[in-house]
This record gives sequence, C-alpha cells and structure tokens, in this order.
Amino acid sequence: MEFQIKKVEKGDIDTEELKKQIPGWCSLLKKSPDDERLRIIVASMFYFIDEKEKSLELLKNAPDNENMELKEITAIVYMDLNYYNEALELFNEILDSDYNRNVLDLKVDCLFFLGKFEAVVKTADEYLEVFGNNLDVLTNKKAALKKLNRKNEAEEVNNIISNLNAVNKFAVYMPKDQTDEVIPDEIYERELELCFNDLKYNPDDSTVLIAIATFLYNLDRRDESIEYLDKISDDADSVTINAKACMFMKLEKFPKALETLNKSLKKDKTNIITLISKSECLMELKKYEEVLVCADEGLEIDKTNIPLWKNKFCALIELDRLIEAKEVQDLIFDLEIANDKAEGSLKKAINRFYSMEYRECLNLCYDVLDADKDNEEAAILMMNAVYLLGDLTEAPKALYRALNCNNGEILTRN
Repeated sequence: MEFQIKKVEKGDIDTEELKKQIPGWCSLLKKSPDDERLRIIVASMFYFIDEKEKSLELLKNAPDNENMELKEITAIVYMDLNYYNEALELFNEILDSDYNRNVLDLKVDCLFFLGKFEAVVKTADEYLEVFGNNLDVLTNKKAALKKLNRKNEAEEVNNIISNLNAVNKFAVYMPKDQTDEVIPDEIYERELELCFNDLKYNPDDSTVLIAIATFLYNLDRRDESIEYLDKISDDADSVTINAKACMFMKLEKFPKALETLNKSLKKDKTNIITLISKSECLMELKKYEEVLVCADEGLEIDKTNIPLWKNKFCALIELDRLIEAKEVQDLIFDLEIANDKAEGSLKKAINRFYSMEYRECLNLCYDVLDADKDNEEAAILMMNAVYLLGDLTEAPKALYRALNCNNGEILTRN
C-alpha cells in the first residue's frame, strides 16, 4: 500500500522531469538547511522518484525534529517502507499535539499492519465519531472484527459499507476518472439511451449534449464523444462551455479545449473555474509563460485558489525558476494547512449536527467560515443549526456570515 505525501501530488510533475530538477533543489537546501518546507519539497521529490530511503533520511535529519508537519510526512514515508512501529509512534505524537486529527485513518492502517486489532477497532471508532463514515476505515474495522471473531459486529459494519457502495446518482454524470465510484457500463448505456430520447425533442439542448459526450467518453467511445461536443453551441452558458472544454482536455484535444475556454472567458473574464481549466490546458500544451499569465489573472480574483497556485508552481518548475517556485510552494503549504483545518471542522460540524449538538455544530461552522468565508456547505449548516437552536442572539451573527458567503447567494436561493 502506498501513502502519497499530501503536499505535492504525483500527477503534478513528470518523474523524469523531477530527476532533472532535483540537483537544483538540493543546492537550495544546502544553502538553507533550516528551511523546513524546502526540506519537505526535496524529500517529496525523492519520494516520487521511488528513492524513499533518501526521502526518509532527509526528513529524519531535519534540524527541528518537533515540527508536526515534518513528523506527519515522515510517518507516511515510514509506512510506505513498512516501518510501522516508527510510523505509529509519530502518529501518536501528532494526535497528542492535536495538530491534525485527519491522521487517524492512517493510524488505523498502521495498527492493522501491526496486527493490533483491538486498537484498530478503537481508533476506527474514534475516526468515525469525528469525521463520519469512510470506506477505508470501515473496511479495516470490519477486517479487524473478523480477526477478533466478533462476527455479528463485523456484519453490522458490512451493512454500512454496502449502503455506502450504492451507486451515487451524481457520480454517474461525471467523467469516470473524476470519481471513486465504480459504475457498471450498463448504467452508462441506460442513461445514454434516455439522453438520446430527450435529444429527439430538443436537439440543441446543451445539457443533454454534454451528458451524452460524457457517457460516450465513459464507455470509451471517444470519436463519438468528440462528435457530440462539437454540437454544443458557443452560446451555451459558461458552466456548459467549461464542461465542454474539460471533456476536450480528457480526450486530449487540447487546442480545441483552449479555443473553447477562450470563448467562455470572453463572456465572463472572472470565471475562476474557467481560468483554472485554461491554466491546466496551457500546461498540457507546454505554454508555461502563458500559464503564469493565466494563473495570475485568476489569483487577482481569488488569492487563496490552490489549483491556480499549483499550476503556477508547476510552470515555474518547467521554466527552471526554482526560487520563485519555492516561494509559491510556501504559499500552497499555508493554504493547504488552513484548508485541512477547515475541512476537519466541517466534517465535525456535520457529525455534531446529526447528533443534535447544534451549539457545537454552530461554533465549528464559524471556524470553517473564518478560514473560508465562501464555504456554502458550512453557511447552510450554520443557518440550519441557528434555526434549530432558536437562539435569537446568535441569529444576527449567523445572518451576517451568510450574507458574506458568496455575496449572500445561499439566502437568495433558499
């Protein structure tokens, strides 16, 4: 089992290109050995080219061995190298410090590999109480219960897993490489037939056309998918045009995708999703200077947009502008840490809401909105919690937060 270092994604940079870049980054690290984040970048690079012992050595030799971010990544590398006791020790230190509760799921994996099945069940329950159902955690819990011969409890967990495995209707309409759901071809074929019937009555319906193109792509009928994408009018709304461009990208028709995205941006220059897609398309076309221009345009609108920062980082790497890339990576780290905390708080808030602990839910929603004021899920949950609390003193505060979330759109829609 491979536990990816979360700070840099494998798909972001080609491994052969990484090998060329490593000497430059190592040189930077020699000049600044106390720079923890630079150390993480270099360790991540060695990790991704499968020189994991070198990655581990760099992490272990960090001057500040109390840095929790370094400990988390070191623990992940330990696990990947099957040093489970060492990884477990670090996970416990991280959890004791309350730095990142999200590592509970990795601790569950670690305990399972060590054969500590009672501890697996206990830690899995702790994770599930905080974050709610998770397929990997539930699977480990079920396996541990079977090892402990607690068959009835294992069957109860299996029932929960079965419910989770029910086909998600929304996932059916997504490109298959964008969802973790495993959807049988028969479902795509059935939905495709329904769309063809709809098209008889409205042959220019862009929503139906994009759905057909997506289903055909999911069925590996690529030429037909392109045929239906070409039928989508340039006068369609920006969401549909962006979806059309993204499908062209998946079909590796990057010039067509770029042309489509530019048409969409003529209608709405501030559409951040379109700008993200355009920067990704330009990366594929190896137009790295244009990636920087596009990313900067988007970052003027939203300085916290991680996908744009990541695309800018990758372009700087390709242009061998390593010092600037390092500065961008520092910003990405800060944003990811804030997002991790917000995501953890939101999961806790949802859990507290369904446990009818509305006051605690409300406070957690405030924490999320402090980190991400436009988080609609948190804002909606907050308003529901205030309503169920019936607390008139909290209502104005919550209303103010809702008005500041995407310019109050959740209030006008609901």
